[in-house]
Amino acid sequence: MSRNIKEVEEEIKEKLKNTPFGKISQGKDAEGFIRLIVHYKLFHENGTIYLDLNKKADLILKPEKCKIIHFYAEVIPEFEIFCINKNEMFAEKLRATIERHKPRDYLDLYNIIKSGNSINLEVTRKKLESAGKKFDIKLVFNNTNKVFRLWKKDLAAITKEEISFQQVISFLAEYFHFKEIKDAK
Repeated sequence: MSRNIKEVEEEIKEKLKNTPFGKISQGKDAEGFIRLIVHYKLFHENGTIYLDLNKKADLILKPEKCKIIHFYAEVIPEFEIFCINKNEMFAEKLRATIERHKPRDYLDLYNIIKSGNSINLEVTRKKLESAGKKFDIKLVFNNTNKVFRLWKKDLAAITKEEISFQQVISFLAEYFHFKEIKDAK
């Protein structure tokens, strides 16, 4: 984000005032990051929308305009918002996998690739360098014992689909040519 986060937060609150999305609470608030939780009630449905405003990471690619598809045309007009470029979002997931070693990141990465998307390693390298870190695909496969130990417990809360850690890590190793990279050393 290139603008002041607090200004953007106030602008969002002002635009949503007097709409079905007017109740906003504060989620996580850290230096360079704010999560706004937008509460809504439309017809019989209560829900929340999470808006993350982030100045921590630099954008590498130009944001894309995304049309917001919804079922409330009689209440909310069609609109578009700027979103992180899809290729950058996927690179960001690889960066998170390298840095956090959380089961959710490995599963997300697996699903992104499995659904026919590719990960741009050059964009990932730039994302890591902008945070002062070095890119090495082998880092995905560090700390996998920790990931394995947390696998079932962490994923039980977010998915009903059972998928084994071995299936995911083997798929990622093949996609990223881990064996060839490791053997080339």
